[in-house]
Amino acid sequence: MTKLQLTPAEIEICRRDFLAAGSAVLLLAMTGQAAAQNAQIEKAKPGDRIVFAAGEHQGKPARIELLVPGNPPIAALPADPVTGTVRDGSRFNKLLLLRVNPDELDAETRSRAIDGVLAYSAICTHQGCTLNAWNKEARLIQCFCHHSEFSPAAGGRPTKGPATASLPLLPLTVADGALVVAADFTSKPGPRTNSL
Repeated sequence: MTKLQLTPAEIEICRRDFLAAGSAVLLLAMTGQAAAQNAQIEKAKPGDRIVFAAGEHQGKPARIELLVPGNPPIAALPADPVTGTVRDGSRFNKLLLLRVNPDELDAETRSRAIDGVLAYSAICTHQGCTLNAWNKEARLIQCFCHHSEFSPAAGGRPTKGPATASLPLLPLTVADGALVVAADFTSKPGPRTNSL
């Protein structure tokens, strides 16, 4: 067996080539990882599918027939329609999905619903707490932090403070029986400075 003899200059070239190849592989891996993270952090956009984020149907596409009018809202998230990547990298994508009798909706809210199904931001417009309470008798979404209440039938308007801004509503449509984002939120999710 013959040993290969390299000059110092050839060794340096090999070392640089090895480092360059390793850097390229690392860069490709990081780019792929960044792309996956960006897909999760991206805000909900038209065409996204809505998936359940909790409960017995967690991770499955949200469908109208799985939502009962008058029941408490269910946590949901948007998902990329092509890759299926759930956009859970930002809390501002959290949704409250609920169904209201269409006759109870005001005209503007009805135009953004699909068969009484509504998707509201799950972030309170007062100080940004995650909404997770439901007043069954009054059919109002409640904030446990400072006790604001919002009417889903009236475009998410606050009925009790300290919140003064309505919850952003995500207009919906349906495709192949599954709920799909039809347009951008009616306003930016999160706290409003006039509500602080």
